[in-house]
Amino acid sequence: MKMQEKIIEQTDLLDEKGELIQSGWATNLIANYNRENIKVNPYRIKEWDYYEITNPEFSLVLLIYDIGIFGEARIDWIDFGKKSSISKSVDIWNSRGSLNLPKTSETGDLEFIKGDYSMKFSHQDGIRILTFNFPNFDKERVFKGEIHIFQDQNMETMVNIIPFKKKKQFVYAQKINCMNVSGTVKLGDKEYIFSKENHSFACLDWSRGVLPYKTSWKWCSASCEIDGKSFGFNIDYGFGTESSKNMIFYQGKGYHLDEVKYQWDENDLNKPWKFTSNDNRVNMVLEPVYILSGNLNLILFRHTSHRAYGFFIGKIVLESGKIIQFNKNDRVFGFAEFDQYLW
Repeated sequence: MKMQEKIIEQTDLLDEKGELIQSGWATNLIANYNRENIKVNPYRIKEWDYYEITNPEFSLVLLIYDIGIFGEARIDWIDFGKKSSISKSVDIWNSRGSLNLPKTSETGDLEFIKGDYSMKFSHQDGIRILTFNFPNFDKERVFKGEIHIFQDQNMETMVNIIPFKKKKQFVYAQKINCMNVSGTVKLGDKEYIFSKENHSFACLDWSRGVLPYKTSWKWCSASCEIDGKSFGFNIDYGFGTESSKNMIFYQGKGYHLDEVKYQWDENDLNKPWKFTSNDNRVNMVLEPVYILSGNLNLILFRHTSHRAYGFFIGKIVLESGKIIQFNKNDRVFGFAEFDQYLW
């Protein structure tokens, strides 16, 4: 694969032909997502806002997406202590962009309502506010909550403009790590708190694109504090014609990485997952505490995924040469996944 180059010029994303004006990586949403210039069937446009709020005890995924064929609001709830997970989704068929996902992650509200089910992502005074109410989430129990996510406006993020072989196919994606969290969710009559005190952090996958029918990717993410300093990473590769969708985050600054790969035992996903980079700046393992696997087959839409949650142990080297060493006591908690789609 071609290695990505840093984008420094602010432009529209697409020209009048619906083709990328430039590609590469940046630390902010440098391109204007001019959706009106996309020149494909509306069923081929894929857009999603994916939030994951995680600590070593629980994980909450709140996802709203529109992939043309249908739109969906989905919740994943994982209790690592009980080794259990619950997922619930609500669909709107033939959506074709009608959910109106925002053109940027920085402003604009997103709301999904169907019957008594609702999910909303909004911005207020620099805070991301996530609210949801799923009345029949699990065994007739109501699942509802409100989460506040705090993002330092000066922090850098991992942004990629990724081309595919076909010129009208692309992905424009932003990954935001190391966001502090405050909030409470309630499942039935039991409350769960997310806060800095229990090592809770949020990440966002904001993605817009026109993807091939068959797509696969690998994604790894973690956020934490080490010695009172924010630390995390995004490792992301597997599709498109360019690689290097990888970044270390330390004290609000993003340090771009070259190629990073990870290995796992397909016959035993509970064995450590190994991560190494070709420039020796990444050398770590993920020790799983929980495996979440899924297999959805709707004929025209298929999705197979394997995700390992756990603690990362190892070391990462910044461009300055500073070594960040971490073990299980540092509670660098996150996930790694492998996904395959037909959509």
